[in-house]
Amino acid sequence: MRATPEALRQLIAPYGAAALADGEPQVHAMGDWLRSELAAGRPYLPAGQNVLRAFTLPLGQVRVLVVGQ
Repeated sequence: MRATPEALRQLIAPYGAAALADGEPQVHAMGDWLRSELAAGRPYLPAGQNVLRAFTLPLGQVRVLVVGQ
């Protein structure tokens, strides 16, 4: 696990960082949990680099965003 999580504004587009600002601690906690799953040999989908991918695109290019568990 990382000692200091990278700020969302460094990982995703400004609109995404603003939309997720209130939940940023939870986003980091989920990232820590996903990294622990990988370390335990339990992969997940989508791949790590794609987890927040919708928030890296300009908002005008996002057609559908499915959020689930």
